[in-house]
Amino acid sequence: MLKQETFFDSNLSMPNGIFSWYDVKGNIDSFTQVYKGRKTSYIFYDDNLKEKGTIVSDYAIRREKDNIIEFRKNVVATNTQGETFKSQELIYDQTNKKLYSTKAVQITMANGNIMNGTNFSSNETLYPWHMDQSSGLFHVTDDLGK
Repeated sequence: MLKQETFFDSNLSMPNGIFSWYDVKGNIDSFTQVYKGRKTSYIFYDDNLKEKGTIVSDYAIRREKDNIIEFRKNVVATNTQGETFKSQELIYDQTNKKLYSTKAVQITMANGNIMNGTNFSSNETLYPWHMDQSSGLFHVTDDLGK
């Protein structure tokens, strides 16, 4: 499983290989943390280098000891089914290849339906996924019986 992490600053986009964060001058940041004012992007690829999903957030920190990455503040993730996930938190457990959040999550599906819930969990492709205490807005057509 190949992954790409990218740091975005106002006019700069710098991809790198296996998990590195950069400071504003483009130097590797030894704190493995992205600070306020920057966006982080994490892209999942399959074995054929096809993109499987993305995560973008205002803040992220990699906790090497626990082998997790915490994405926080304005987290937006997408999958290949065209679904968009929004939350204030998303945790990536790199050991178990799982994504999860205990915060509120909103999922907009490709057809425009919207699901809201808590205790989100998924594999690293963001499909299939699970949420507790969910509710939603579903578009229904008049021709249900046809």
